[in-house]
Amino acid sequence: MITGFDMYRLANQTKPSEENAANKVIHEMQTEVKNTATGGETIVECEVPVMIPGTPAYDYKTVCAQVAEHFQRGGFRVEQKSLGILTISWDFSHETLDGKEDNARRESMRTSMDAVKERDEVRLVYTTKNEKK
Repeated sequence: MITGFDMYRLANQTKPSEENAANKVIHEMQTEVKNTATGGETIVECEVPVMIPGTPAYDYKTVCAQVAEHFQRGGFRVEQKSLGILTISWDFSHETLDGKEDNARRESMRTSMDAVKERDEVRLVYTTKNEKK
């Protein structure tokens, strides 16, 4: 017999359908990116499927945004040509002015993070007792 508590627990254990769909799409796209990269290419165009068999209905825009964000956090350049069609690039040899500004911003963030680390460090100083003879 299922109680109300069991229903509540099961409902809270289930991931949102958007998260399930995004995880499946990300896994498929990562495989496609790896296969494309081993072929020597530096850009791939992927499409987020509108329906995924075995996955509950989900908000398509949310899943597209989650997939794009995942690859951007991974260091890829992601451009959304239209809803659900993503161009993923990992060639940074031809940096534009925007890329150079982006690199400068990353460098300034890195130096500020180093300053925060130094400020938050605990420094131990060992001293010896001065013994009078």
